[in-house]
Amino acid sequence: MILHVVGDEPKFIIPFIKYINKEFPINDNLFLISNCQSDNIGKYRGFNNVIIIRPLDNKSAILRKMFIPYKYLASQIVLLILAMRAKKVIFHGLFDTKAILSLYANKWMMSKSSWVIWGGGDLDEKRHETNNIFNTIKRKVKGSFAEYITYIKEDYDRCVEFYAARGKLTECLMYESNVIPSSIDLTVRSDNKQNNEPTRLLVGNSADVENNQIEILKRLEQYKSENVEIYVPLSYGLKPWAPNWIDEVCRYGRATFGSKFIPLLNFMSLDEYRDLLGRIDVAIFDHKYQQAMGNTIYLLGIGKKVYIRAGIPSYEMLTRLGLQVYDNSSLDIYPLSMRHAENNKSIIMSRFNSESLRAQLSLVLQ
Repeated sequence: MILHVVGDEPKFIIPFIKYINKEFPINDNLFLISNCQSDNIGKYRGFNNVIIIRPLDNKSAILRKMFIPYKYLASQIVLLILAMRAKKVIFHGLFDTKAILSLYANKWMMSKSSWVIWGGGDLDEKRHETNNIFNTIKRKVKGSFAEYITYIKEDYDRCVEFYAARGKLTECLMYESNVIPSSIDLTVRSDNKQNNEPTRLLVGNSADVENNQIEILKRLEQYKSENVEIYVPLSYGLKPWAPNWIDEVCRYGRATFGSKFIPLLNFMSLDEYRDLLGRIDVAIFDHKYQQAMGNTIYLLGIGKKVYIRAGIPSYEMLTRLGLQVYDNSSLDIYPLSMRHAENNKSIIMSRFNSESLRAQLSLVLQ
């Protein structure tokens, strides 16, 4: 049995569970959902290979704190029992403090554990330098996995640099969100539009404050008199340490751009979202870490112009592959040339396809 330890990220994990159950024997894979919120429990119903530790959420902060010792012990016991039975343990992201402490206290688990490196703070260049007790423990754990799973080699290189990692690198796209359908064709270019059709810009990919949407909107203010529409996804990803971020972005966007500012506040299906991306001309991402890769891969594959912060692993990987992406230190709203669009599509189709995903997962799940 292979044990998958995942956070409460239904947007990403539920499609992954469905894919694994369809493409690989269901009895070989068991999913342990950590830190599940009460509102999301129902989303995991119907899966025979999912275990959820009851969250015991409560509106009272005092009661929530009283439940912490129980939740910690319950999660530790369940994880240890399942890990002892498993031939391999795969951690999808490593944000859960409980999981990190469990790995540190039970070093035998490391020899059969793999870390699927996610974006954001999962691989944080700044926090690894802070020498408090927990960061010391975290560095030790992150450097001791038997296997590191990512399709961004530059992320693995940082594990070697930051954590002295010695485990093997296994390159894998891992999730269908990192795959572009083979049926996709380049959309009609923006430079072939009718004169009255707006240039459509995408700013960020979620409500996470790390998108820095307001900073990007400030830099786009010079184009507010142009025929533009600015779409800002804000339907998921809000962080508890920035609870008012959606309101702040909407307030600034509407005050600056009026009706040209279009916040996306309702969660879309994948088909609806991809239909929107097909109408986008320029996408601007300002994450300080590797994030929004599903968006980036899809946009490049359909010939869109994409800006990313230079120096982060995803920018390094994409340019290494020969893709035309742009450093967002210098922005404009002009679409990608057809030559670059065709080249980007060719590279994306050859590397980020469903055949590669299944072949790579077959190796991961051995």
